[in-house]
Amino acid sequence: MFEPGGELPNGVLALRASGTVIAQDVPEAVALLAGTRPELKERGLVVFVGPDFDGYLAELVRGLEEEAAKGNAPFARWALVVEDDKMGEVHQFGRFAAEGNFRVFQESVRQSALEWAAG
Repeated sequence: MFEPGGELPNGVLALRASGTVIAQDVPEAVALLAGTRPELKERGLVVFVGPDFDGYLAELVRGLEEEAAKGNAPFARWALVVEDDKMGEVHQFGRFAAEGNFRVFQESVRQSALEWAAG
């Protein structure tokens, strides 16, 4: 499930992923969040994976990649923040490019994710 994480510095919005999340959950959560603050379309979204996340990171990454790739995506930049020891797992199936609008950051560099998402 997703929980709103509120507004972060520089107008970046956040979601917290906990429990079980599948790729199909992402569009609905993003649409609800984007609808609350349409003026932030040019800003970013940061999704934090909580310690109680028991879903599949592959599903979460796929859902975020697909939403970020849409021509009418509600955010300019998309960041996923995962625990440091999960980065290897993410890179096994992630197709995201360093120059794209979707990036994955480890928790230890959380501030970098926020700054990047803010543009």
